[in-house]
Amino acid sequence: MIPSKFGPAATVKQHSGLQREVFALYRSILRAAMKKDSELAPPSDGPVRRSQFWAQTADSSSSPTASYAKECFRTEAFSYRRIDFTRIEFAIRQGKKKLALLEMKGVKVVGGSKPS
Repeated sequence: MIPSKFGPAATVKQHSGLQREVFALYRSILRAAMKKDSELAPPSDGPVRRSQFWAQTADSSSSPTASYAKECFRTEAFSYRRIDFTRIEFAIRQGKKKLALLEMKGVKVVGGSKPS
């Protein structure tokens, strides 16, 4: 039990190592997707402010690769039970391979979209 400002009886749920690994992979994929979309987007008028950046990340239409990654993560998450450690670990390895593919310079389209 971890003491907090809410009183001595308040507890904080600690995430397992596997959960932290999934969260880290999710954040890495989203970062790579946002970077890929910004590389493929036409140049803007000037530097982007932090508030504008976060507004763009919340808008799914401005980042098709990130929205595809979120959608895939959500649909895949419901197909695993919490106790299927081997399947989850396998999915993490597959996700790391997809992340490496996404970070490659030559990759321009992700998610089955066709270039226009």
